[in-house]
Amino acid sequence: MILAPRWALRALDSAAKRRVVKDLGEIFSAQEILLIRRVCSGVVKYEQEAPPRPAPGHRLKMQYAGAVHTVVLGATLTLMPFAHAGQPLLDFSSSDVVQTFRVINDDVMGGVSTSRLRSTDGAMVFEGEVSLENGGGFASFRGPVRFPERSMVLLVTVRGHGQRYKLTLKVDDSTSTPLYQAAFVAPRDWQTLRFEAANFAASYRGRAIVAPTVRFVDVQYIGLLVSDRQSGPFKVELKDITPARCAAVRGQ
Repeated sequence: MILAPRWALRALDSAAKRRVVKDLGEIFSAQEILLIRRVCSGVVKYEQEAPPRPAPGHRLKMQYAGAVHTVVLGATLTLMPFAHAGQPLLDFSSSDVVQTFRVINDDVMGGVSTSRLRSTDGAMVFEGEVSLENGGGFASFRGPVRFPERSMVLLVTVRGHGQRYKLTLKVDDSTSTPLYQAAFVAPRDWQTLRFEAANFAASYRGRAIVAPTVRFVDVQYIGLLVSDRQSGPFKVELKDITPARCAAVRGQ
């Protein structure tokens, strides 16, 4: 199965939309363009019945659920999820943005782990040392955020030293509501990691719980957590966090 991206054309800026429409007019028939517009209005699943034989100008040809007409899904549709992303919502090259975040360490429960946030070279640095003494073992930071309607993906540009972290989300500042966490390993070179709502597991006071899947539009706080008994020094850098409006094309 191939899952076509939602809002594939509607989310493009006007210049990009003109280029796509021009390219479509040169490649597709009027009936094929009509079907593509149906794809762009929502998620449509396609079944590949046989290995595709690309015609001139086509990148990938697939049959739509046994229908008479075929649809060509080219590299343009495949790359559109990243074209939708727009400007970063949190740009950590700004010291003003960094100052809206605060550290939360295990000293709230008697631990002695330490951490700090600072700005450097167009990024925010989160660094410190995790200690397992006194029953502790975590360091984190958190700050306010509000994601736009229809945000379906979070793109986080990050680098580190191969340690494990968790991107955290909260829908309010209450201590009685779940913390949503998505685990990742910080790459050693700058890389943009992609998170969907389904990647976030709910927890309460360190224990997994059953809770509704988080909706990005409901989130009020975002942060990062280092734990999992990873004692010793740590350092991770974040460049930006950008919401996107559609899920990427993926095979099933």
